[in-house]
Amino acid sequence: MQMRRRTGIRRRWAPLLCLAVSLAVISYSAVGRADSATPAVGAVVALGDSFVSGEAGRWLGNARGGGASAHGTDRLCIRKWWGCQIRPGGVYRNGPTADCHRSDTAPVEILARSFSRGVNLACSGAIARDIYLPPEHGPASGLAPQADRLRAVAAHQRVSLVILAVGANDVGFSDLVADCTEAWFKSQRGGCRRAGAIALARRLPIFKERVEMAIASVTRAMQNAGYRRSSWEFIIHGYGSPIPPGRDYRYLESSVRRLLPGGCPFTDADSDWANDDLVSTLNRNLKRLALAHGARFLDLTGAFDGHRLCETGSDLVSGSGPAEERAEWFRFLVPCCGGEKRESLHPNAYGQRSIASCLSVFLSHLNDIGTCTSRPGFGPSAVRVALSPAP
Repeated sequence: MQMRRRTGIRRRWAPLLCLAVSLAVISYSAVGRADSATPAVGAVVALGDSFVSGEAGRWLGNARGGGASAHGTDRLCIRKWWGCQIRPGGVYRNGPTADCHRSDTAPVEILARSFSRGVNLACSGAIARDIYLPPEHGPASGLAPQADRLRAVAAHQRVSLVILAVGANDVGFSDLVADCTEAWFKSQRGGCRRAGAIALARRLPIFKERVEMAIASVTRAMQNAGYRRSSWEFIIHGYGSPIPPGRDYRYLESSVRRLLPGGCPFTDADSDWANDDLVSTLNRNLKRLALAHGARFLDLTGAFDGHRLCETGSDLVSGSGPAEERAEWFRFLVPCCGGEKRESLHPNAYGQRSIASCLSVFLSHLNDIGTCTSRPGFGPSAVRVALSPAP
């Protein structure tokens, strides 16, 4: 059932956030920085999966070789004349082996500069059931339900903004990636696309049902903490593809360089499917669910354009060190081991800054829908957000 949008918080924030925006605007394009959001009273809380928690925030681009510091891309390493000193406190909260991989560059950590506090409840590997309030919550992760933890946070301090992104693991995104990698090794052009389309169609109804319940759990958690719906902002954002369309690779499809040094072993046909069907289907359905439940939706489909793995215009980091304008903003595929394998195909520190920039610009306007795009050859702060009202 479609819920009527509550506009109370918009009326209160409008004078601070965007005096110039007219409610009659149909589409708007803006450029902004991650640190440009108007300071707001209250905390910002993030819930969801690894795309939100900050997985792969350890890295500034990708490099082969370069010793322990990998040409300066490894943020866990502070380069000294004698070698590598491990960064005090690491980059992941509770240490590099903490299961949720909540990094210090997660978008919520960056947005927190404009709020009284940032609280990261997202967890790498989370599925929609990990959000549910009891009694619906299942034992997916063994952790307390994220919505229940949100309720506890909101009961003890004011929460102004909740950010949610979940659902990729409910459609088996990692399994689909594995199938696509296998297809490249077997030189099966489109081999992943055919099987993946069938799997996606089969899992999509479950995805929609579970994500809808997760969204409802967030709203109910805030209500249980004593909040009126008009007193807090709710943003749901989508996903972006870690790989470019087939035409935009800098390595030939048949070249071993897609594996090494590229770390992008995918065929052109499967890459087109991942962009045109897989990611777009997830985002399209997330948008519908968000708007149906009175939340705003931010589409990140284009938030990494020009900086995806093996994409023309970007490159691996060399001895000159990382530069955000030309670096890749996703961690390349690492087939092993432990934590580094989990970081594969996730937005790195640059990619997470891009998400934060997109959110910052979106927050400074009143529209229901935002579509974020990056600018090839520019850094994460140069994103553009096209804005539009709900249909």
